[in-house]
Amino acid sequence: MPGSVAAYGLGASGGVFGLLGGYYVYLKRNSKYFDKRGVEAGLKSMRATVGINVANGLLNSKIDNYAHLG
Repeated sequence: MPGSVAAYGLGASGGVFGLLGGYYVYLKRNSKYFDKRGVEAGLKSMRATVGINVANGLLNSKIDNYAHLG
């Protein structure tokens, strides 16, 4: 397209969020093998971390949220 500018998102966000997602699923599927309070604390912490990072990405125009949200 004439006049278009190619832009690339760089960083480890996609990998980090992918690992968090995988760990979240692991904990949910295997929660019967772990202490219930520990699993709930871990899941709550992950949700807060993801929420803060997505909010930060929405508020900062220089952050590419496509990697965060998959």
